[in-house]
Amino acid sequence: MVEPKFRKMDMGDLERVYEIELQSFPTPWPVAAFERELDNELGYYCVCELDGQTAGFCGMWVYMGEAQLTNVAIAPEARRKGVASRMVRHMIGVAVARGAQRMSLEVREHNEPAKALYRSLGFVEIGVRKNYYLETRENAIIMAVENLAVESANGGGSV
Repeated sequence: MVEPKFRKMDMGDLERVYEIELQSFPTPWPVAAFERELDNELGYYCVCELDGQTAGFCGMWVYMGEAQLTNVAIAPEARRKGVASRMVRHMIGVAVARGAQRMSLEVREHNEPAKALYRSLGFVEIGVRKNYYLETRENAIIMAVENLAVESANGGGSV
């Protein structure tokens, strides 16, 4: 596989990002939400490129030593190729560079592939948000890594 390249998301990426969002989630974020996030000083959103094409994107907020992974989405044709793992590792590195010691996220209770991915990157289940996903009333599993510096040393990316 060609090595993925990561770069900060910009307004020019939003058409493709929204296309991937629609392919990935039952209740996608509107484009306006991504526009706001690009102006959010606490946020960091990146795209992953394979062969010059946007294959996925990821976002997080970093505040007071903690990173919250807000979304991870991979285009269908790029799934099951290690792209998501590399992208989350990149985000861990960025979070550490921005001063985070901990990272957390929510994942759908029945999304076993995503939970397995996060476990492989050092995340552990720490709680449940009941009926978190309004459209399906599905629970969210809260997962976290408590020592990001160790995970970063084990393969996290850089800014």
